[in-house]
Amino acid sequence: MYKNQKNLFEYAKKLNRFYKASGLELNNESHEASDYLCVELDFMRQLCIRELRYWSNQKSGIDEVVIQKKFLNEHLGSWISLFCIEAKNVAQTPFYQGALEILEAFIFWEKELINNLFFNLKSENEIET
Repeated sequence: MYKNQKNLFEYAKKLNRFYKASGLELNNESHEASDYLCVELDFMRQLCIRELRYWSNQKSGIDEVVIQKKFLNEHLGSWISLFCIEAKNVAQTPFYQGALEILEAFIFWEKELINNLFFNLKSENEIET
């Protein structure tokens, strides 16, 4: 969550650099901010699709795992719990409260899964430190 406008712009710039370094960029026609929740979730979706394609073609998906780990730890996974807690406090229906619970649990689970996969690949010397 942002404490002031400066943090908002700095985070967005950092996020845009991260997207570009990962080989994915926002579609200029979308008019969505790079830090919009759905954009960050879609970025993770794109990374997962790329990882699946690599592993399916018997190529290494390790680079995608590294990118996902970094993204979850530095971006989406670093703020989603606070967002969900605050949003649940203002959500007026059980549906949205439940959706936020699911979102928070899913990102937590995904972060754990990626961190464990990273650790296992690193243990097998698949990833250099």
